[in-house]
Amino acid sequence: MTQSDRSYEQDEITAFVAPVAAASYEDREAAVAHALTMIDMGAVEACQAGEDLPAQTAEKFNRAYASDGKFRTLWDEGKDRGDITGSGYLASLAAAVATHDFDATDFATTAAKWSWTNEEKTLSARSLARAWGRVGDPRTPSHVANKWYEAGAQAEPLFPADASDQATSLRRFELIPIGAAARDALTISAKPLVKGLLDQGAMSVLFGESNVGKSFVAMDLAQHIASGAPWAGMKTAGLPVVYIAAEGGGGVRKRAAALVSKYGDAGERFRLLVSSVDLLHPDADLQPLLATLHDLPEQPGLIVIDTLARAMAGGDENSSTDMGALVKNLDKVRAVTSAHLLIVHHTGKDRSKGARGHSSLRAAVDTEIEVADGVISVTKQRDLDETWLSPFALDVVCLGVDEDGAPITSCTVRLLSEAPLRVETATDAERQVLDVLEDLQEARGKLWRGATLSELVGHFVRNGGAITEDAVRSRLKQLEKKRLVVKPARGCWSPRAVAAGSTTPQNDNLSLPSTFEAVGRVVEGIFS
Repeated sequence: MTQSDRSYEQDEITAFVAPVAAASYEDREAAVAHALTMIDMGAVEACQAGEDLPAQTAEKFNRAYASDGKFRTLWDEGKDRGDITGSGYLASLAAAVATHDFDATDFATTAAKWSWTNEEKTLSARSLARAWGRVGDPRTPSHVANKWYEAGAQAEPLFPADASDQATSLRRFELIPIGAAARDALTISAKPLVKGLLDQGAMSVLFGESNVGKSFVAMDLAQHIASGAPWAGMKTAGLPVVYIAAEGGGGVRKRAAALVSKYGDAGERFRLLVSSVDLLHPDADLQPLLATLHDLPEQPGLIVIDTLARAMAGGDENSSTDMGALVKNLDKVRAVTSAHLLIVHHTGKDRSKGARGHSSLRAAVDTEIEVADGVISVTKQRDLDETWLSPFALDVVCLGVDEDGAPITSCTVRLLSEAPLRVETATDAERQVLDVLEDLQEARGKLWRGATLSELVGHFVRNGGAITEDAVRSRLKQLEKKRLVVKPARGCWSPRAVAAGSTTPQNDNLSLPSTFEAVGRVVEGIFS
């Protein structure tokens, strides 16, 4: 209003230009319709289900978050309480990301990821298209207002005669044939951190009960990644590591001494942060941690947080609000650093239910690894093979003696290629599911890749059984814990072959002395 000294009556404005609301609604429809065709709703739905941003979008997000303070504030603080529908926030987010070369799908998946991490409502395709349709649109109310108050403005058409002119001015995208996309899959897929086990830039949880050796396993894995040495026969990326020993104490220093005595000093490629951190509250340690990581001469490829409980700083692991807030902040660490984030965590009271706490954590991670009974095993993989496991032993290392002459000890991990695995007995209810798997395997022969959950439920229904999908799923998980079934392919289940009268699975080919005896050699107090 500073551009003109004259004031206008409403009738004069109406005569000068059509009402803004009506024009905005009618003429923006073409832009919204076009935006709908540009948004990949499959990618949006995946992000709203908790999956990571597509790789190319994640790169753009990382650059924007690191360089644009306004975008960072918008992402961190979210929508105003008064913005009930969230439309105002979506419009602001669209305007912000458009300055960083985001396309429609980049914006929509970013908005969906924000919605999931903040437990907001599911975003519709139209709400996303409406927000994106405003980006760069000269017919938005702000542009119209500028037209009203231009000094010496002359009457002229404010909107194009043909609304399709606006669609024509929107950016165009290349449509890729499916064959070309298939060929690109080998070059643009996630890079491995530990080939076949962990991907770069992803997030994983390594969990187990107290005193099973999970921190020893995490540090051994980190040591191999930092040095680039193969781990369990799998190639590692050889990237710097930051290990956040949030539980502090002398234990981590003794574990570090044991690692150095076994493998040598990895130097600045393996750094320790021996301090508690609060990653639950965004105004606590998150920004100082990111600043510390940013100042490193070489960005880490792996960040380990040991343990989740300490990083929650008194938060409630079973609360969707607290766990959601923690996951949101962990995602920020990944977004800024592009590092793989490995969280060391504890098993719940019921070991069969896996890691403790709210399910939003498991939904957010790409890989879940359990340490139990002298065995390291994968219990979840988003995109990789879920059948990997390895027995291990903890070897006691004497680091010296204290002032009383008593030995000061710690442990290192020794992965075993062969060791007997404990195979438990199925209950009657679990036996029913196992029998069906064995029957299907026998009927379909060597080419059988396993049965899906729906196939198993269908088999029971066809044979007059009354069982729910949840019940079958629960029994399969129990059978997996008892090492009676395996997952040869994603979403498929198969019985693990066991020799008659034996407690050792045939297809594990195991024969060495018990891992449990080896673990039992750990002296009292070694886990302190």
